[in-house]
Amino acid sequence: MHLANFLPSRLAARAGFIRRCLKDQSLVEQVLDNQPFYAQCTAEQTDLKSHFHNRLKLRSLSLDEGTMLFDVELNLLKELVERSNSLPGPIIEIGTLFGYTTSRIALWRSPQKKIITVDNYCWNPWQLTPDMHHAMTCRFLHYLEASGQVEVKRMDKDEFFKSYRGEAPALVFLDADHSYEATKADIEWARNVGAKIISGHDYFAHCPGVGRAVEEAGGAIRHAGGVWALKNAYWQSSAKAA
Repeated sequence: MHLANFLPSRLAARAGFIRRCLKDQSLVEQVLDNQPFYAQCTAEQTDLKSHFHNRLKLRSLSLDEGTMLFDVELNLLKELVERSNSLPGPIIEIGTLFGYTTSRIALWRSPQKKIITVDNYCWNPWQLTPDMHHAMTCRFLHYLEASGQVEVKRMDKDEFFKSYRGEAPALVFLDADHSYEATKADIEWARNVGAKIISGHDYFAHCPGVGRAVEEAGGAIRHAGGVWALKNAYWQSSAKAA
């Protein structure tokens, strides 16, 4: 016997409506598109309000927010990762977000090259709590972390900088705080720790602090979209070797 047989008719109808909404995507879309009907449904059946509200938010969610969008940027990053494959030391990414760039780096790096990605999960474009943000990112990167290819560190980048005692990185990719002061400090740390390739994201007009810090540090030897690679001793020695 069905549970609905034990329920008052109004509750049974409500349960049936919820069940149909959960099963039928088109029904949910019709409700969301029809504002008067949406208002009526949520007014008469308040237990549906949270369900519809969450689905409404999901409709406007963009998976590309906060990450690199352009092939030209990814192509340059791929080149930098491939260059780092012949160099000793790990790849360090500052600013994990949801792990999209981390996954790309893992695809391009040599099998023995370890990736360390650092984020304090204080910001994301979907307004998730830090705990939710961290949990989601760990799910996305679960295979890479479980197989030892990626080490996911949940900590403030400045704390990580102070505590890092590992080998000089082959590549440091900076994509966290885009202010002038933070970018300058990040570049200085990468230089002091002996990073061979120093690069990052958001070399754009709307992030003037990044451009200023990069130019003061010697300028970008490579630049594509928002991705930049700092002109440093590594590129000079590479040119001499060539």
